Amino acid sequence: KETKLQQNFYSKMSQKQQQQGDSSVILTNTVPDGAVKRSIAIRLIRHAESRNNQVYYDARRIFKGGTPDFDVVGWNEYVNKLRSADPGLSDLGTLQANKLSKDHLAPHLLNQASHPVTFIISPMKRTIETIIPTLLQLEENQKSCRIIVHGFYFESEGCHLCNIPQQGMNTCEISQLLAACGVTSVPTFVGFNEDDPTRGWYWYGMGREEREESEARAAKFYLWLCEFLDAQLVGDNTSSDDDDIFDAGVAHPEDNHVHDHDKFSLRLRKRRTAILVGHGDFMSLLLKRIMGGFGHAVEAKGVTHRSAFVHTNTGITELEYFGNGRYLFLCTNHTPHLDDDITLKTGGSLKDGWSFLVPDDSHFLEDEVRVAFADELDDHVREQTQALKDLYLKKSQSNIHHSNIVEQQVVKRKSALRSMILSRRDSSFLDSSAITTSNGRISRSMLTFEKLDDGALLDNEGESQEEITFVVKRGHKVVGCASLNVDTLTLADIVVRESSRRRGVGTALIEAVKDNLKQAGVHHDDCLFATPVSDESKAFFEKLGFEPVTNADEDSGCLSRMKCKL
Repeated sequence: KETKLQQNFYSKMSQKQQQQGDSSVILTNTVPDGAVKRSIAIRLIRHAESRNNQVYYDARRIFKGGTPDFDVVGWNEYVNKLRSADPGLSDLGTLQANKLSKDHLAPHLLNQASHPVTFIISPMKRTIETIIPTLLQLEENQKSCRIIVHGFYFESEGCHLCNIPQQGMNTCEISQLLAACGVTSVPTFVGFNEDDPTRGWYWYGMGREEREESEARAAKFYLWLCEFLDAQLVGDNTSSDDDDIFDAGVAHPEDNHVHDHDKFSLRLRKRRTAILVGHGDFMSLLLKRIMGGFGHAVEAKGVTHRSAFVHTNTGITELEYFGNGRYLFLCTNHTPHLDDDITLKTGGSLKDGWSFLVPDDSHFLEDEVRVAFADELDDHVREQTQALKDLYLKKSQSNIHHSNIVEQQVVKRKSALRSMILSRRDSSFLDSSAITTSNGRISRSMLTFEKLDDGALLDNEGESQEEITFVVKRGHKVVGCASLNVDTLTLADIVVRESSRRRGVGTALIEAVKDNLKQAGVHHDDCLFATPVSDESKAFFEKLGFEPVTNADEDSGCLSRMKCKL
């Protein structure tokens, strides 16, 4: 009822807007205060333990993985001999899959999910075998299932043996596997070779899938998933249950007898639900895109991210989807079906190899840092830059600007300097010379300098002043920043993370400012000004050639300021 009222509201408001010819405001799914927010229940489930999982676990134990005595050669020989390109479940994995179905998933879906329950499944054998017990139990109880086997949703690295590609199962083989186990629902397929159905899901593989390819595929699948769920949220006439609801956030008398966290009691109003059965690493790539939305970016090409989501075998992550890429995380990696026997929990500890997803330090120190100027400030850079200032600078130290420069000097710059600096779109200040790299210090050729957007400030006379901010980044991590007032050539808000100090970051910031001013046409006899806020910062500027400002340069009230010729 609430959903129909909400749709009627949208329709009437849109008609009214069109009649009035109001083009100033586009009303799209605008809801009144207190209206429900439509959502779909999402469950991400990692497959049960595969035979390969057992192979890797045994190899780490036998060859002392993670210790100084790690036998890499023996480990590789053992794994290459026993590993399968597309393994099924181990004996323990079969037990986990049965408990997932019997003790949690099937009773939950039977009592609280609407018809049909959507299953989006990886084409790999272990994921299909994981969900078969649930499919059988639902079908035995006349619960319809919509099965989508998705060719984009396989595990990172693809299907291969010693880097030799294997095609994997084709659509016919997957359908036969399901039917042979007693599943009567007919699957549909996405991402397979439409021209040749005899080809397997990894028909295009050239070997092991590289990290960049996994990231690109995760982005593609995330986009597909949002589009698919958006269509579900609008309603695509696949539901035959009149009680199929989207407004789970609304209190309703029919549900008063059920606790919100009760996953098994019969609900009179049932939820549209989608179950995704996939793999640990690729689920992590998907979840990070869900967290970051469409703004998610790969930090270093070919390198795993700083953080990852860990899932035990048959671990469940619960989400709510509200359309247009909006998700709520309700819980991650819980295994209520295994809690009564801890020995059944596998695949979710550091000994299971998850630490290998954390990149080496070298990728997030010197190796990853580059030099480039960007025209605009990304939101995550803006947030970190402001956080640096808020954390390390007192308010009295931030945005220090002086307007008592000799007036002729300011007038001269305003007409020429501002136009030269602010009109520059690229930076080529890098040259072959670089600050030497030793003992963790960084070279100029390894820095990322980003010119942030031009911000307008007011000086003491109330006149607009232009400011450019320079940022040093390592990957997506901001380690230092400095602001330059273009009109007065005054540095302000110079701050470097404590963990990055005495590694050349501050020096590189100042050098970047000076080099860019020179290339903008500032005369070498002009001076760059700074105001030390401590004895340490004064020593830092002196080391870079700054000297105290004399009365001949400025009023006597500013003797604490320092200057340096370009």
